[in-house]
Amino acid sequence: MNVGYCFFILIGSFKCHLKCWFEMSGTLLDINQTGKNSGVEQRSIDRVCLACVSKVAASNMSQKIISDFFKDGGGQKAKEKKSSNDGGHEEEEDEMPSSSGQLSPQLMLTGCESISEATSPVTAEATSVPDDGPVQPSAHSFPARRFGKETFSRSFNSGWFQRWMWIHYVKEHDIALCFHCCSAIKKGLIHSDAAISGGSFVKGGFRNWRKATEKCNSHEKSRCHIEAVHKLAALKSTPINALLSNAIAKNQLTAQTVLELAFRSLKFLGREGLPIRGQDHRDGVFWQLMLERTYADPAARDWLLRRDNWMGCECQNEILELLAHAVQRKIMAEAQSSPYYGLIADGTTDITSCEQFSCHLFYTDQQFTQKCQFLGFYNAADTTSETLFRCIKDLFLRLNLPLNKLQGYCFDGASNMSGKFSGVQARLGKECPGSLFVHCVNHSLDLVLQEVAREVPLISETLQFVQSVSVVIRESAKRKSLFELSFGEEEERCSLLGLCPTRWSVRATAISRVKRSFGAVLQTLQTLQQDRNIRGDTRSKIGGILKQAQKGKTMFGLICSESLFTPCEVVAKVLQAEHSTVAGVLECVRTLGERVRALRTEDAVDEMLRKTTASAAAHGLKMPDPNVRLVKTPSRFRDTAQAEDIVPSKGVPAWKRVF
Repeated sequence: MNVGYCFFILIGSFKCHLKCWFEMSGTLLDINQTGKNSGVEQRSIDRVCLACVSKVAASNMSQKIISDFFKDGGGQKAKEKKSSNDGGHEEEEDEMPSSSGQLSPQLMLTGCESISEATSPVTAEATSVPDDGPVQPSAHSFPARRFGKETFSRSFNSGWFQRWMWIHYVKEHDIALCFHCCSAIKKGLIHSDAAISGGSFVKGGFRNWRKATEKCNSHEKSRCHIEAVHKLAALKSTPINALLSNAIAKNQLTAQTVLELAFRSLKFLGREGLPIRGQDHRDGVFWQLMLERTYADPAARDWLLRRDNWMGCECQNEILELLAHAVQRKIMAEAQSSPYYGLIADGTTDITSCEQFSCHLFYTDQQFTQKCQFLGFYNAADTTSETLFRCIKDLFLRLNLPLNKLQGYCFDGASNMSGKFSGVQARLGKECPGSLFVHCVNHSLDLVLQEVAREVPLISETLQFVQSVSVVIRESAKRKSLFELSFGEEEERCSLLGLCPTRWSVRATAISRVKRSFGAVLQTLQTLQQDRNIRGDTRSKIGGILKQAQKGKTMFGLICSESLFTPCEVVAKVLQAEHSTVAGVLECVRTLGERVRALRTEDAVDEMLRKTTASAAAHGLKMPDPNVRLVKTPSRFRDTAQAEDIVPSKGVPAWKRVF
């Protein structure tokens, strides 16, 4: 009955409102074809002018019947038709404000033009967005509207600006646009036809706040939005996923913070020479330092505990390698301004018996200050002169240093480095004519001291005694503790040092410490010799060392060695100084020669003998008999008639002659 009554009202108002129907539906049928209802499209009935219907209705009941009909019947058909089109426009039906699901009295009492303007969606084009960024007025008072049958009003939520950074709000029309999509269309990065998947966020404007979360998430995943973000990201360095989501941008910012802390922490540990890794990646100094540095930043601490793969050894080595390359680039940038270069190279083996070829670069800066920079260790395939020469050429090539600027190079005395015909210095001389080779003066001094230690029995026996005492006492914690307890209350305590063949400045220190603590050494050796808990072979070794320590000759050797090696090691430290000069080196060599020649005088030897006699008396050492019997060579073994110069073969005179 309601349906029939509704059609009765429509037929009664057919003539006076037919023109309005055709304008609303877009149908261009002539007025003479009023009898042909089949030519009128279905949407002409769905979108019938509500103002005209309100004029025909005579009572509230008729208004309700008409509105319910077009809302439940015709309106449902309109929704079905719109749902078949692009999904971006399906919210237009919900954008019509309503108070209680019925038609508003103000709309029903207005004319056709005013209602059409109120119900049609506000349109906005992509060109309306600014170039400097989306407009996001967080403090703006957003207007509220009702949607559908809801009894409350909804408005734009300012929190959406933080959740979706691409939202551009238009105050004049209370709509939202996608800034990225509109900017891409405006700049011609994507075609306007490709913006169909962008929906109302691209053209027309979005205002259905009831479905804001759903539609914004859907738009973020649309083909139009992803393509726009990729095209815009190509124009600048902003990460694509940071543009897609604010949450990802925050996560990236936290990751950058943790990565910067990791770089700075490894830089600190590497500079100070501290250990980095423990038993695993969640152990060691580096891990504990990162936990301390992220204590005040909960987000960084959570990210570190959740993504701790950056603490692994592979990432640590990669970061250290990047830092090493950065240091090298800084050195090269400073060295390239120098007109000449110098090179120091030497090779040695590490604990794994791998050859390590080290290189140092000498140059002067713009203030003519001498600089010596370590360039790194390089694994050479072998130690031949050809291989080491190719390593040096490859080093200069990779560091972008012209080899023709190499004017000086310093190596040790090995034949593969200092060989006159096929050594590295000879090959570099052919590549760099006019360059100068210098044999390492410190290495030359060490070679002389080693030769003295081998050829002079007094010095070699003394060095062997110092090394044996150091090894016996230091190899056990119990013996070391016993040695420390052997010092008197007024005696200065000192620890023993072993001799190292590659450390040129420890011989004098090791000899001096044994001489100063000679009483404690004697007492410790005597106690250890009587200890039955020590193995027999070790006690025999300790007994031999004790027997040698109880001789005055050992003390004389300690005093002589200390007098010889102390000035030599002072010169060695000067030669190793970073700012040493040629004039300073020559002066040191001249002074050292004078000091060594002074030790060979009679007064110097007598002073050393006096010190030996005093120490022997203090420690109960056995000195030789001063009345040495002179022994002449039998005449049958002599081939000359000249008088023989009789020289004592034992005792103090023999010590003086040997020294």
